[in-house]
Amino acid sequence: MADKFRLIKNWFIEYFSACRPVNKRYIDNDQLFLIAGHRGSPTKEIENTIQSFETALNDGANSLELDLCLTKDKKVVIWHDWNPNAPKAILRETGFEPWVAYKPHPPAILNPFRKSISELTYQELMENYDYKKRNGETRPAKAEKPTLEDFFVWAEIKDKLKYVFFDIKTPPEEAELAPIILKEICNLSSKFKITFSPVIETFYHEVLLKMKTEFPDFSYSLDEEPDFGFILDPRKFSSVKSAAKNKNEFAIAFRPRKVTIANWTTYRRIIRYDVKLRYKYNRQNPNSQIVGLIGATVNKTKELNCLVKMGIGGIQTDFPHRLKEISLKFGRRVE
Repeated sequence: MADKFRLIKNWFIEYFSACRPVNKRYIDNDQLFLIAGHRGSPTKEIENTIQSFETALNDGANSLELDLCLTKDKKVVIWHDWNPNAPKAILRETGFEPWVAYKPHPPAILNPFRKSISELTYQELMENYDYKKRNGETRPAKAEKPTLEDFFVWAEIKDKLKYVFFDIKTPPEEAELAPIILKEICNLSSKFKITFSPVIETFYHEVLLKMKTEFPDFSYSLDEEPDFGFILDPRKFSSVKSAAKNKNEFAIAFRPRKVTIANWTTYRRIIRYDVKLRYKYNRQNPNSQIVGLIGATVNKTKELNCLVKMGIGGIQTDFPHRLKEISLKFGRRVE
């Protein structure tokens, strides 16, 4: 009972407080701070396209996040929605996702090509899926939909690119397809001269285990996002605890959506806890370090300021130029 009252007290203190920095000893200003363009720079360009990645780097990103799916004929493509009929995919299609300039444009309901990417050939995907402007223009954009190899061709000469977060969109029921994507990453990493370090990212524990069993040498992250409702204890959604438990090198903490009551307050509390926990864990485990605590996806200037001030190790954002200015202001190393 005493612990519950303490949690309630701490929640209200945080809710009515301004953003408070953590002790400076928890912040490593010498470590590279990761400015990760989320799908590139989707506020200016079409998400997950080469132009979007190029714009993100020009705007100050030193890392990128991109989404990978696998077609029926085993082509790895950079595309976000594995299943166009999933609830989140439908919301994105209707333009519900904020900030972005374009929305996905899959085939209409009842169209025979409106099905999971893994059930489509590469040619069927290219011919039937596109993007539209989120507001205004209703015509399809006739956008490129790059393959993973297209990305490696482009990235080979990008010295500014330090990390790439490959978000594997494979769902748990098709977990056996995820290692096929990782094999292609391995093949292309050998074929091209790249300077970036790949990080394999997934929301699904089953998919993580399948990938780590077959490809144990990658750096991994299991994404953590708070549930809906009222959350008193930030420890339950600690990305650092998850990384330590799964022996992952990266901890990615997703900012909760509006279904979480006081979502920004909840997120601040999680990050505050995780910054301290990562510091303590790394001191106690010198041979099994958590390289980075990364926030995702954060866009508001006020929130970016707060997270950088609290000592987070990097952020996936739709506004890399905004994040670079803030990180430099707080003395973080970005190059």
